[in-house]
Amino acid sequence: MQIGIGKVDVIIPAKDRHNIRLGLAKVLAAAPWVNNIIVGTSTPLATARIAGAKRCTTEWVAMFDDDVEIPGDWFEKVSAEITDGDGVVAVSSPDMSAIPDYYCMQLLTDRLIGLKGRDTPFIDNVLFKKSALEGYAPPLAFYCEDEFFYNHIKKKGRWLHTGPIGVVHYYREKDAIYGGASQRIYKFEPAYIILRRTLVRFILPIFAALFYTHTPKTIYRFWRINVRIIAGWIMGETLKEKVGLSWEWDGRRDANK
Repeated sequence: MQIGIGKVDVIIPAKDRHNIRLGLAKVLAAAPWVNNIIVGTSTPLATARIAGAKRCTTEWVAMFDDDVEIPGDWFEKVSAEITDGDGVVAVSSPDMSAIPDYYCMQLLTDRLIGLKGRDTPFIDNVLFKKSALEGYAPPLAFYCEDEFFYNHIKKKGRWLHTGPIGVVHYYREKDAIYGGASQRIYKFEPAYIILRRTLVRFILPIFAALFYTHTPKTIYRFWRINVRIIAGWIMGETLKEKVGLSWEWDGRRDANK
């Protein structure tokens, strides 16, 4: 039986409240399910999520990154996944990228695997039980901080993904070399899984280019990212001081500009 959640507090981690997507702000301002909107400006990002949650007073909390936009029925569709006694402590939806290359890769992935069934964090739009965050004490991370949050919540219960429901991610690209270094420093996964994912990242862009984008630039883009992930993983500890301690990195750029 579906449970009635009622109104929820909303957390938006943001370096500056002016960075919040206008489409997201408009939906939340008109939403009858929103109790309070809390903009967390603490740094780094993992800390902003915790600080925001501490200010929430509702049993369930919705959290959105500042660079996403959600459909008007987001809450209705996400909360519908939670039923009485099912042990669910979080529900999120696959965010579809506003960047064409990324979007096409997601379409391909959804067709081959199904985004709903992927064991991966979609924490840029998530409804979670506040009590599931108890004891959460991640490193002061920016890169891969979503993995810490995701893994902690899953220890408290089930995290479900809906299918794609219209969440759009206006992704700001980060240097993949630091992501690769983070994977090695924080040891999220065994080496064989990292190797398998590395091989897949070389193969899937070929099919994305053939069936969706029809340009070799797609292959170049993702191969270049993958090479930088590998380089970061190899360099590992030598990049530790540059991983996760700041909102900014040298050369950061908005992919939509």
